[in-house]
Amino acid sequence: MKKKEFLEATATTQWATIDELVEKLDRAGFWDDEFSSRALLDRKKAYARSAIRSMKDENGWKIFANVVTQDESGQEKHVYKQETLFDITDYRQTVNYHVATGQHHIRMAVGYRNHAFRRYDVQIPLPLGFEDAAEDGLD
Repeated sequence: MKKKEFLEATATTQWATIDELVEKLDRAGFWDDEFSSRALLDRKKAYARSAIRSMKDENGWKIFANVVTQDESGQEKHVYKQETLFDITDYRQTVNYHVATGQHHIRMAVGYRNHAFRRYDVQIPLPLGFEDAAEDGLD
């Protein structure tokens, strides 16, 4: 951030709302093209994610599914697809992803439960089906 330019652009003798300060920054040409493009891209992504989460069919079921995969460099990436476009491979991938994340969350729940027991000697009850994971010593 360009501290000096920011302070000059936002200098005021009055209290100012954040909207007013941003307007001052706009008038001063504070934002460069790279920042503006990135900010706009981030806002577009946030809108698209919100729209994806909110879209449901007539039965209340989500229209879009998402899974986490890896790109060519091994980095995780979230990918989205409308269920109406699924083939059987897409269903398998989505089911397997949700099973794997479910197992992760079960292990986390069991681990926290075990930590609470060791720390406070309190046995937090687990839902039916979680007990097997607890007995496996997952921690």
